[in-house]
Amino acid sequence: MKILNYKLNAIMAKARAMYGQRLTGEDYDSLVACTSLAELVTCLKAKAPYEAAFESVSATQSEAGYIEFIIRKRAYNRFVSLYRYEMTLGEGFSDYFIVKEEVKQILSCIKSILLNNTEKYVINMPSFYEKSLHFDVKSLMGVRTLEQLSRLLEGTPYKKLTDKGIADGYSYTEFESDLVSYFNEFEYDLVNKNCKGKEKKQMMALLAETADMKFADKLYRLKKYFPANKALLSVIAPSHLTAFSHKEIKALINAENEKQVLEILSGTLYRGYVREIEKNVHIEQAINQVRYRKIKSLLRFSTDPNVVMFCFMLLTENETDNLIHITEGIKYGINQEEIRALLIGVGD
Repeated sequence: MKILNYKLNAIMAKARAMYGQRLTGEDYDSLVACTSLAELVTCLKAKAPYEAAFESVSATQSEAGYIEFIIRKRAYNRFVSLYRYEMTLGEGFSDYFIVKEEVKQILSCIKSILLNNTEKYVINMPSFYEKSLHFDVKSLMGVRTLEQLSRLLEGTPYKKLTDKGIADGYSYTEFESDLVSYFNEFEYDLVNKNCKGKEKKQMMALLAETADMKFADKLYRLKKYFPANKALLSVIAPSHLTAFSHKEIKALINAENEKQVLEILSGTLYRGYVREIEKNVHIEQAINQVRYRKIKSLLRFSTDPNVVMFCFMLLTENETDNLIHITEGIKYGINQEEIRALLIGVGD
């Protein structure tokens, strides 16, 4: 028992120490101030957390897609490093990345098909994921119809979902809802298999909160911008992975407008989100800010190793997203204030 406790404490300490190797507020200031991608590469090479990742990258390699590749690869290597440190813990959680990437690629392909824009569909994925996926991701670039996509997905859980969408004439939102629900169920099963007791309770709460806030975000946008499109409301509702009661979900779906959505949320477990949403122009940013603070607190104070590792993963993904926002902002000439508005947890 003492040996096990030592291992648990060691892996939690490692995850927290690795999280400590993150960008500071001053780091973000200098990155956002860059006026070109070449300058951004030079700046990243000077930042301790990214020095090794960008060591062999020259300013002449300052193409946005390549910068994103290096950033994502660094995050992936950090996850692998942590899992290998103690393979008896979190062993199954590496599959999280694979399924998440598969869903992302399938949805991107479906969107390009429905928009009749398949000629411009480009695989935007680090090559080191490819060998782990359950289908030939590069073949997606040759897909022109939903029927072709279905054939490509033969032998995977996604074929049944795709075939149902084809038969029922799904919109993109309906395809997205089914695939996201599948991913949520996958996460649910992953936690059931790998966690017990208090740890399972914390993990389930974390996953449910993620699903619920995605629902709240989409619902708020629909009520505000597309109030006439009532058919989509039941489609986006969370399934079993939720902390909302059936009564609360029904009330939210039947809300007259976005303001009433917030009023109903104020009477739920997620009342703490409402204040942040009311003072923020972008609801997604408000939700992400609150979740960031909660996840950071769990990483620091949870005594369960899988919870700590999962929080580390989410926080690393957050920093990765921040850097990609900066990269894209510089590429498209977006001003510094607009880029800053997209960043989460800067300087914490």
